[in-house]
Amino acid sequence: MLFAQKDSLIFKKNDIKFDGFSALVFRNYGLTYERIINNKFSAGISILKRDTKFIKTRLQDNINNKVLDWQFNPYVRYAFSSVENKNFFYAEIFGSINSLKTYSLNRYIENNLAFYKVEKDIQKNIGLGASIGYKEYFFYNLIFDAQIGFGLNNNQSENEAATLIPRIGLCLGYNF
Repeated sequence: MLFAQKDSLIFKKNDIKFDGFSALVFRNYGLTYERIINNKFSAGISILKRDTKFIKTRLQDNINNKVLDWQFNPYVRYAFSSVENKNFFYAEIFGSINSLKTYSLNRYIENNLAFYKVEKDIQKNIGLGASIGYKEYFFYNLIFDAQIGFGLNNNQSENEAATLIPRIGLCLGYNF
């Protein structure tokens, strides 16, 4: 008697991913760990750190002087089809603990000499958000994960950059 074995990812319950798109475009360096709970649900954490030195050099152009410095995002995902299909769309709910840095170029006069100084203000926030995405497994172990979404910080700031939490990424990873 012969038995056919169906290839399944359910026995490989761990994913680790790196967000290459954000690293190239936004100078964000993100790392994600995800644990597959069952065929429909998974949970994970992602950590994102922004290259603020790059932002400080662009102050003279008055571009991007408000920057999300880092994020810590725990999340839960629901797959619209079984994870065993190896490619599926998902919805995600995430929390966020993050820090926003605001850089300003200020002019001072001291002893009849004028000078400029770059100053920063740091604001820590927490928030909630949602995103949607697509995930595909290649060659049993390689992962492609694309997502887009946003959240809102729980603060009373009038600064829109301090209120919105972006969740955009094109990740490559490994399933083990």
